[in-house]
Amino acid sequence: MPTRRRRRPLALIALWLPLTLLAILYSPRPPAPTWPQGPAESSLRRAFDLPAEPTLLVFHRPGGLTPADRAYVDGSGRALQAAEGIVQIYGCDAGETCVISLATGVADVPNLRATIQEKDAPDALEVYVTGAAAFAYDATVFWRRARYFILVGATVTAGLVALFGKLGPRRAIVVGVSAGSAGAVASVLAALVAPPSPVALSTVVSAGLAGAWAVRLLTPRRFASPPAPTARLSSPKSARPPHDTSPRSSPSAPPMPRRKITPLQRAIIQAGEGTLLQALIIAAGLTGFLFDYQAGLALLLGLVAAVAVSLSETPALIALLTRPRRPRIIRSKARRKWLRAALALIPAVSLLWLTPTTHPANTVSHKLEAATGYKLLTAAGEVGEEELEIGRLLPLHLLLQLPGVARSEAGLAALRNLGADLSARPAIATVEGPAALQLPPATDEGRLNPAEQTALLARLGQMAAELEVRLGTQASALSLVATDLESLDLTASDTLTTSLAEALSEASGRLAGVSKELADAGDGLIRVPTEFPELAPRMSDVPALQALPTTLDAAIADLDEITTDLRRAAAQDTPSANPQGDLLAAVQADLDHSLAVLEILATDAARLRAELAATEAMWAGAALGDAAPSAPNPYLVSHDLIRLTLIPAGDPYGAAALDEAQVLVQAAESGLAGSPLADSELALTGAPAAAATRRSQAIQSLLAPGVAVAALAVALFAWGTSSQAGPALRLAAGATLSVVAGMGAASVVLWQMDANAIALVGVALLALVGGRMTAGPVPTVETLALTLPSLSLALASVAALTAIGLALSMGLLAAHFLIAPALGYQPQPNARE
Repeated sequence: MPTRRRRRPLALIALWLPLTLLAILYSPRPPAPTWPQGPAESSLRRAFDLPAEPTLLVFHRPGGLTPADRAYVDGSGRALQAAEGIVQIYGCDAGETCVISLATGVADVPNLRATIQEKDAPDALEVYVTGAAAFAYDATVFWRRARYFILVGATVTAGLVALFGKLGPRRAIVVGVSAGSAGAVASVLAALVAPPSPVALSTVVSAGLAGAWAVRLLTPRRFASPPAPTARLSSPKSARPPHDTSPRSSPSAPPMPRRKITPLQRAIIQAGEGTLLQALIIAAGLTGFLFDYQAGLALLLGLVAAVAVSLSETPALIALLTRPRRPRIIRSKARRKWLRAALALIPAVSLLWLTPTTHPANTVSHKLEAATGYKLLTAAGEVGEEELEIGRLLPLHLLLQLPGVARSEAGLAALRNLGADLSARPAIATVEGPAALQLPPATDEGRLNPAEQTALLARLGQMAAELEVRLGTQASALSLVATDLESLDLTASDTLTTSLAEALSEASGRLAGVSKELADAGDGLIRVPTEFPELAPRMSDVPALQALPTTLDAAIADLDEITTDLRRAAAQDTPSANPQGDLLAAVQADLDHSLAVLEILATDAARLRAELAATEAMWAGAALGDAAPSAPNPYLVSHDLIRLTLIPAGDPYGAAALDEAQVLVQAAESGLAGSPLADSELALTGAPAAAATRRSQAIQSLLAPGVAVAALAVALFAWGTSSQAGPALRLAAGATLSVVAGMGAASVVLWQMDANAIALVGVALLALVGGRMTAGPVPTVETLALTLPSLSLALASVAALTAIGLALSMGLLAAHFLIAPALGYQPQPNARE
C-alpha cells in the first residue's frame, strides 16, 4: 500500500516534469503591440505621404565619418529608395553620425537589418536601426532573453519566502517548484496571444498564485471562534440536554467508520477548497480586460496554469516530499479598521505627481540596438549637430485643409500668425513652413490635368458599368439556353445530354457572380470623391481602383474557363438526326453566339484592365472634381493642403512633447478663430502625436473602463458566493482602493510610469485583490509568496516591466496590511477554509 501511495504522486510529477521542461526550453516570440489610427489623421497624412513614426538608420563612427562612409550611406539610401520608397538622409556633410529616415513596419525591421548587414560596410562603421517599429520588434525579441531570468527570480523568491517563513527546506522546494512550473507554462501560453508586457505580467501572476496556493496547502488554518456563553448550572451533567444522544453521552457506542484517504487525495481536496473560490473571483475580475482582449486572455491563461499546478503538481509534491503542518489558528484583526483604510489613501497623494509616458525606450533594455541608436541620436543633437536633433527627425506635422487658403494674402497672413503663436509655446523649438501641396501642371509626358483625370475616371466607370450589364445579359441568355435544352424531349443516345444543360446552368451562375463583383468594384469609382476629398490621392490610396483591376483579372480568367468548358461540353454532345432537329439547331446557334459574346467580353475586360494599368502609371496625384463647377462643391481642386512642421524642444517621446501634442489642435483652432482659416480642417500627425494617442488610449480607453468593469464583476460574483450585498460592495471598494494605493506607492519610487503598464496593473491588481479578500484573512507568508515574485521583473532592467512588478507588489501589500483588515470578509464562527 505505501508503494502504491508513492506511485500516484510520482505519476503526476512524471506528467508535469516534461511539460515544465518543454515550457522552459520553448520560448516563442510574442506579437508586437498594435494601435489603431484615427481615420482623419490617416487620410490627411496619406495626402502628404508622411509616416507617423519613421524608422531611422543610424550610421556612426567615433571621430567622424569618412568619405567611404558617406559613399556607403548614399548607396544604402538609393537601394532603400528603390526597395522601400521615399527616404531622407540627414547629417552626412560632417560629424560622426548620419541618419536615413524611411517608413517601415515592425515586420520589416529584421529584413531591413539583414539587408544592411549583407552590404559590405566600411570597417568600424556602426549601423543601428531605431524608431518606434524597431523598439517594438526589439521588445518581442528581448522578452525571450529576459524570460529565463524572470522565471529563475520568481522561483527562487517564492522558495526563499517559504524558507524564511519557517516552513522548512522541503516545503520551500515545493513552493518554489510550483511557482516556477506555473510561471513557465503561463509564459509560453501567453506569448502566443499577447505582446511582451501582458506576457510578463501573466508570468509573475501565475507564479505568485501557484506559490501562494502552495503555501496555503502547507499551512492549513482555521479561524478562531468566539467563546461560547457559559450557563450557570449546578453540575456539569445537567449542562447536556436530556435528549442528547451524541457519542459523548454513550461511551460504549462503536466509533463511526472512517474512509482512509491518501496524502495525495487529502492535499488535492485541500487545494480545491483553497483555490477554486479565489480563482473564480479573479477570473471574474479579468473581464475588465474586455477593452484589451489580448492582455485579458494572457492573464486568464496564466490563471489556468496556476490552478492546474495547484490542483495536481503541488499536491503530488507535498505527498511525496513532506506533509502539511497542523492547522493554525488565524484570528481576525479588525481593530482600528477605518484608520487602516485611511492609511491606504496616503500613497494616493503621490498620484498627483505621477507622469504617464509611452516612450518606446521604456519597453526594451538599454543595451539593445534600437536603444543604442536612439541614444546616439540624442547625443548628436546635444553636441550641436542641428540637422540631427531628435526632434527634427521625429517632428510633429500640423495639416490644414481649406479652399484657397494659400491663394489669398489674408490666408497667408493667418498662417504666419499661427506659426508665430506655435513657436512661442514652450514645448515647441521652432516651426517650419507653411508648405503647400501644389498641383503638378499638365505636361507632354503623359501627365493628366484634373479635368482630364476626372474624364478618365468617368470613362473607366462607364466601361465597367457597361461590361457588368453585358455580363448580366449573357448570364440570362445562357440560362435561357439551358432551359430550352431541358424542355426538349430528347434521348441520350442521339441528342445533347443533360450534362451540357448542367454546364450551361453552372456557367450562368458563375457569370452572374462575376457581374456582381464587377458591379461592386465599379460602384467604388463613383464614391471616390466622397471618400477621398484631399488633394493628390494616389492610385494605391483609392480602394475602388485597387479592387477593380483584381476583379477584372478574375473575370477574364473566369470567362476563359467558362468558354473552354462550354466548348468541351458541346463537342462531346453533338446532336444527330432527330425530328426536333430544327429546335436543336436553334439552341446550337444560340450557344455559338453566346460563346462568341463571351470571347468579346473577355477581350473588353482585358482592355479595361490595360486602361487601368495605364492610368496608374501616369497618375500624377491631382485632385478629383470639376475645374470650373457651376455650384460650390466640397471636393474642388481649389482645396489646398498646408503643412506646418513643428520641432519639439526636447525628446519627441518625452512627457512635455506628449502633453503638447494633446492640446496642439485645440491651440491651433483657438489661434485661427476669427481669421480666414477659422473653418479649416485640422489634423496632427507625427511621432509625439502617435505616442500621445497611445497614452490617452491606455488611460482613458483601457484603465478607466477596465477598472469599472472589473470592480462590478468582482462585486457581483462576491455577492453571489456570499449572498450578502454589503460585504460584496465593501470588497469591491477595497479592491479599487488597493489599485490607488499600489499606483501611489509605486509612483513614490518611479515618478514616470509607462501608461500601458499602469492600465495592465490597474485591472489585474483589482482582480487579484478581489479574489484574495473573498477568502478572508490570510497569513503574511502566503501574501509574500504572491507579492514578491513580481519584483523579479526588475531583473530585466526594463522600465515598463519594473513599473509593472513594483506597482503590483505595492498594491498587494497595501491590500493585505491595510485594506483587507478594514474592508475584507471576516470569518464566521466555526468556519473553516
